[in-house]
Amino acid sequence: MIRDPSKHIEKQAEQVRILRMETEHHEIIGIPYRITRADVLNTKGTGYYRTILYEEPGKTRSFSTCLCDGFQFKGNCKHIAAVFAASRPTEEDKS
Repeated sequence: MIRDPSKHIEKQAEQVRILRMETEHHEIIGIPYRITRADVLNTKGTGYYRTILYEEPGKTRSFSTCLCDGFQFKGNCKHIAAVFAASRPTEEDKS
């Protein structure tokens, strides 16, 4: 399950710059998933991290990953929070 970010991570996520992002829909062993891949700039602006979200309808088996140290050591990071927020459908997308 994709963890809810802390208020601190949410605030930091506002500063994350997403270089490119794409969302696709795939079936994995018969289960439909919404998969979002994004490359986000690191804090120093010298490289990037790959962030991936796998979301199942109903969120029962949704998960995420990021190549940054924050995710590797804490299991959640500002990059995942930023990509999650940016990948939400807008009202315009829904119509």
